[in-house]
Amino acid sequence: MIKSTSFIEGATYHVYNRGNGHDRIFRNPGNYEYFMMKYLEYMDRHWDTHVWCLMPNHFHFLVTVRKHVDPETISEECSRAYSNFSNGYVQSFNRQHHRKGSLFMRSFKRKLVNDTNYLKTLTCYIHNNPVKDGLVPSAENWMFNSYKELLHAPPLRYKFHPILSLFGSAEQFRHEHLMHTSPGSINIPYVAA
Repeated sequence: MIKSTSFIEGATYHVYNRGNGHDRIFRNPGNYEYFMMKYLEYMDRHWDTHVWCLMPNHFHFLVTVRKHVDPETISEECSRAYSNFSNGYVQSFNRQHHRKGSLFMRSFKRKLVNDTNYLKTLTCYIHNNPVKDGLVPSAENWMFNSYKELLHAPPLRYKFHPILSLFGSAEQFRHEHLMHTSPGSINIPYVAA
């Protein structure tokens, strides 16, 4: 059995999962909204979410783990909070859609991200998921991602936001996302979505 990557204080991770057998995990706009509400309720105290995208059958988050009181228990606390968040969403989803059983793959995936160029590529990949799947013509057209929020952030935020500062300007952010919209332009091999 492969051991999951541990969460480390101050480290950045790509966190993702998908529905069992590619089942839809969001069936209506309310599901997307409820998922994000519960996600923030449970996870916001454990990590900062920089980039996100919710797709009909999977999701992606790019996060940095916050400082904790006890660094020895960070990974356990993050995993427990994530489990509580996920279980709560599944129970609500199952009640609403009159279904039973698991909704997500057994455990969520996480990949440590410690390279600046890869961080930029991953940001474009996450935002362009709906484009890659043919759901919208551009990342800006998808309602359930962080693209517009980041693109239209106040200029001062670029100096301090860890993702935006990598791109340097709104124009460069937009340009690099557009460069990565053609099929095969970004290959993230470990993503099982």
